[in-house]
Amino acid sequence: MDLLEGSDIQFRRDPRSDVALALNHHIAIIFLSAADVASSVGKGAVDLGITGQDQLGEYEATQTSTDGTDV
Repeated sequence: MDLLEGSDIQFRRDPRSDVALALNHHIAIIFLSAADVASSVGKGAVDLGITGQDQLGEYEATQTSTDGTDV
């Protein structure tokens, strides 16, 4: 959450929901467990993920991105 404080993304999150809609941009913010971030990005379920380096190292992407490089 500290990372988003310095951004221009304004949102309110209901504590019972994993989804928050930005108030000033056309985006949705989805709060996932750290383990689910890398796999969700790799599968194309989300466009951008923020997680720790340790989680990325544990995740082995098996899909290929649209430009032909490994994800």
